[in-house]
Amino acid sequence: MSTSITNFVPDIAISVLGCPKPIIEHYVVDVIRDFASKTFIYHSWIDLSVSSGTKEYTLSAPANTEIVDVIRALYDDSDTNEFTDYYFIANTFWITYEPTDDFDLDVLVGLRPVRTVTEVDDIFYNDWLETIVAGTLWKLCSMNKKDWSDPVKAQEAMLEYFVGLNKAKALAYERLFNNSGVTKQKSFI
Repeated sequence: MSTSITNFVPDIAISVLGCPKPIIEHYVVDVIRDFASKTFIYHSWIDLSVSSGTKEYTLSAPANTEIVDVIRALYDDSDTNEFTDYYFIANTFWITYEPTDDFDLDVLVGLRPVRTVTEVDDIFYNDWLETIVAGTLWKLCSMNKKDWSDPVKAQEAMLEYFVGLNKAKALAYERLFNNSGVTKQKSFI
């Protein structure tokens, strides 16, 4: 399910009177992208078929998202057998050696919405609305020489945003790993 960016506006507009709706929407998307990039709260598994002799693979993100980073890779049908011989740069998954066999991997990637998105996954609204509102207020109230500029409110909102950001990081880590650092079963993510 998805939530329209416009759904975030009323919770923000009340605190930044005079700020145009398109500016609010722009900063909502900006904050959601930052939040998703830093927390990995928004993630997905991608199936990757590795072919003998091929080291380089392009990973494709789900619609209206982009890959921030690879969180981990597991051999297919394994919840604990890590594949660590890789690095990831600019949507390209590189294997550090030339494979001599074909095999399948499950690759866990952190995602963020694309910049032009008009709707985002419900997780951002249902679970993290206060944090997204705080981050957006921080950005808007920090603007110089605007009717809605408010350095004190900006400072308070910034602190609230970073508290929420850190809670999301902890929750994402808890969901992705158990106490021993091993990936929880993919079916539960």
